Amino acid sequence: GSASTDIACMNFGVDCISFEIDDEYFDKGEERKAEHKSERIPIMFVNNKIMKGTAVLSAKEEKEEIKELDNIIKSLEIQLLSAKKYMNKLNPKLEFAT
Repeated sequence: GSASTDIACMNFGVDCISFEIDDEYFDKGEERKAEHKSERIPIMFVNNKIMKGTAVLSAKEEKEEIKELDNIIKSLEIQLLSAKKYMNKLNPKLEFAT
């Protein structure tokens, strides 16, 4: 859901725009985010290497991070598609590609 995506973005130190159409889920998500403490050091890509803080990740760590990033990207793609569909429903003139 949107709160999970928001928390993932908090973990990675990136900005995020999320949509939630259900007030109850929104309230629960806000509670989760307020209680959340980032347990991760944000990762970044530098010169084709994955960095975590100032350390270069080992091949095993890099593989695990790539798998996790792939899951996050898939989740964000689903969220974006849902947001585009919702925005098109609200205002068909915007014509977001889905």
